[in-house]
Amino acid sequence: LTFSATDVTTSVVSMRWTWTNNLWGPWVNYAPTVDDTLTGGFGKKKLFVQFRDLAGNESKTYKSKISYRAAP
Repeated sequence: LTFSATDVTTSVVSMRWTWTNNLWGPWVNYAPTVDDTLTGGFGKKKLFVQFRDLAGNESKTYKSKISYRAAP
């Protein structure tokens, strides 16, 4: 996964994501790329992500859609 986040007054320091929008993973240090495992077979997937800045402010939830399919 590839992420990009900035904050106008301080640094983005952590993030969390979920594929279901209800079972969030733990807050982890912000990184522009991370590895994750898709489950549930092929098909359309939705990724939800939030970011947190140095002051502890949480971003709104951002959503991205991907299509997971077998390699040709």
